Amino acid sequence: MSKSAKSKLKSYELKPLTDYLRFYKENHKIIVDYIEKLPPTIPIPERQRIYNSEVAKLKTQFSIERQKEYESKSVELSVAHSCTSSSSSGKNCGWRCVNAPTTGMYTSKEGLIRVEGTAKEISVGDNPAQACIKLSVAGKGKNKGTLFATFKYRDDFIIASVQSDTATLFNLIINDKETIDFLDERIGIHLIYGEIK
Repeated sequence: MSKSAKSKLKSYELKPLTDYLRFYKENHKIIVDYIEKLPPTIPIPERQRIYNSEVAKLKTQFSIERQKEYESKSVELSVAHSCTSSSSSGKNCGWRCVNAPTTGMYTSKEGLIRVEGTAKEISVGDNPAQACIKLSVAGKGKNKGTLFATFKYRDDFIIASVQSDTATLFNLIINDKETIDFLDERIGIHLIYGEIK
């Protein structure tokens, strides 16, 4: 990814999987080259075992890297609210809310939400992808406040996304026809959709 493209990523956005493709494809080729150079006395089942083991290590390396990337991402968003009453009986101005910018993000009152100014009440409620501020005025007067909510990726979303990203990336690497034919013809490893058969 170019520097200009990187600068366009929002603080919560992850790098596209294509940014990882070259590095992991090159490392996959190193594994294949190593297996090809093994002595011919090494039987195919042992070659398959070595291949599986090394590819699993490569997948684990990517999964750890991708998980750290998800965990490092966050964004702080805000919503301003004001309430003015000209009556001595006061006024309830209700709620104003801010929402997570993308799927899988959450916020919490514990350490992720702050208020500048006045807040009658703040709420996350049953939807942790939304934070709200409530304002009211007792009697005549005006209150105003701004709620700041930091959104991060949920742990369960990270786990599912990393699994999906890993499968997608390695399907791009392993399941192209050239790689499948090479493994089958030169090494004796037959792959169907990335799995040894």
